[in-house]
Order: sequence, then structure tokens, then C-alpha cells
Amino acid sequence: MNLKLSIGLGFLLFLIACEDIDSPTELRINFNEPAEITESSFRISWTINTSNYQSLTINLAEDPDFTKLVESRTFENAAITGTTFEDLRGAVTYYYSISVLKSSGELFKSSAESIEMPFQNESISFTTPDMAELTGSVSYRGEMDGRRPAIILMHEFGIFVNGWINSEVLKSLVAEGYVCLIFFNRGHGNSSPIENLQDLLNDPKLLGNDVKGALSFMQANERVMADSIGLMGGSMGGSMSLAGNGNEAVRTSVALSPANLLTNSMYPDVPFKSVFYLVGEQDIVDTGDEILDFPAMAS
Repeated sequence: MNLKLSIGLGFLLFLIACEDIDSPTELRINFNEPAEITESSFRISWTINTSNYQSLTINLAEDPDFTKLVESRTFENAAITGTTFEDLRGAVTYYYSISVLKSSGELFKSSAESIEMPFQNESISFTTPDMAELTGSVSYRGEMDGRRPAIILMHEFGIFVNGWINSEVLKSLVAEGYVCLIFFNRGHGNSSPIENLQDLLNDPKLLGNDVKGALSFMQANERVMADSIGLMGGSMGGSMSLAGNGNEAVRTSVALSPANLLTNSMYPDVPFKSVFYLVGEQDIVDTGDEILDFPAMAS
């Protein structure tokens, strides 16, 4: 090979090598899957492609924007690659990220990851006063001791999926410490069948018995404060939440678009004592046989 060409090629390779040496390494943080997960704790670990930094801070929050900061931990030892968060709440989604202060003074932030803390969810069944068998589930934070207030969540008429199951409303209530019951009315889900589903509306005492059965079940639950139960439901379930309002165990009712034609026939002369009505202004349904004006009925 020509001597000049060899010298030139060698010098070029030397320049490329020097450029590689001088180029800063792009910092990368990789989170491992959370481990040792319980209702109130989890362990998170990470890997970083360099140990050349001043400090590392891991932040834990209840929102992806980190405005609801739960805890912040700073480590100056690069050998530390994991930490355990404790005293957390079941059913809450937590977000975590890492900030690294480089030796140059520059701050690097990782992307955010999330984890939804588990909670207890038990399949149950109970019998109504007229011997219908209703199925459902009870959700709660198992690590909490003592009896807690309870919420009974009731669904709409004629639906194939119970919208309360695994809903954000359910998780929020469980996270706050409530014991929550979701059940299927007779004729729905795996509860006792009914020959004509319309009978639930034609004979609202059937729904009244469903409410009574749910209340009796929760009052007997070892985790529930028997005199501190709330009722929440939508449409048919909203009417049921009103129907049970006079029960001595019921502290309050939340009625979402209730139909008032059902309420008095379930429990005549219900002494409403604490009710929150919630209805959309355009929640008006034409069934073909009649127009259900839920805003007017709520008024």
C-alpha cells in the first residue's frame, strides 16, 4: 500500500477514535418490573448505563404530572439500584420517575411509569327476604383493621355488563377505605332469573327486596359499620338508592338519573333524609312507548 495513503488512513482512524472518546454517553434509565407487591407496598429497581453522576432522586406521586407528590428519595451512592415504598393505599394508581443530577450539573429526567396497587375483591351471594339469590362482589382494603363505612353500588335496568365493576369510582371509594358491594339484581348476571324482566318495573317491591337483602348482607359483614352505609345507583339503581334512604342503616343516597315512578312503590312514604341527585341536562330517553325525562324527574 502507498505509504502516504497508509499514513492518511491511520490519521483518519485516530481522529474517529478520539471523537468517540470525547462524545458524552447518552444517559439511559431502565426500570425493572415492580416486585414484592402488597396492598400497601412495592419495590422498584432500575439500571443506569453510567455511574458518573452526583445524585439520583426517585419521585412517587398519585398523578402523572407529579403534582400530588407522595414521597421523594435522593441517593448519592450509585451502587443503590432499588428502593421499597411502604404505607401506600390499595386501589390507588401510583406514578414514579427518576431524576439524575449529572456530574456536569445537568439534570436528566426519566419517563414516568405507573403501578396500580391491588385490593381485596371477594365473590359473594346473599338471599333477599323473598328468597331470591343475588350474586356480586365485595371490595375493600384488606390491610385496614376494624369496621368501616360501606357503599352499595347498584346498576341500571336490563344491562349485560355491570358498569360499577372495576370502575374508577369503585377504586376511588376503596382507596378511601370504604367497603363496597356491587351486586346484580334478580334477572341480571348470575342472580336468580326472572320470567319477565319488565316485572322489576311493574312490581317495584321486587327491587325493594333486593335493596333489603343487600343492606342486611352488609350490616352482617364483619368489616362494615352497620349504621354507616351509603347507597349509590344509576337509573333503576338510582331509584333503588332512593328507596333505601329511609332505612336506619343508610346515612346517604346518591341517585344518578333516578326514575321517580319507582321510588314510592318500593318503600311508600320514604322519609328522604340525605340525597344527592346527579343528572345530565340532556339525559332524556325515548323508549318508543314513553319519553323518560330524567332531569324533570330529578327536579
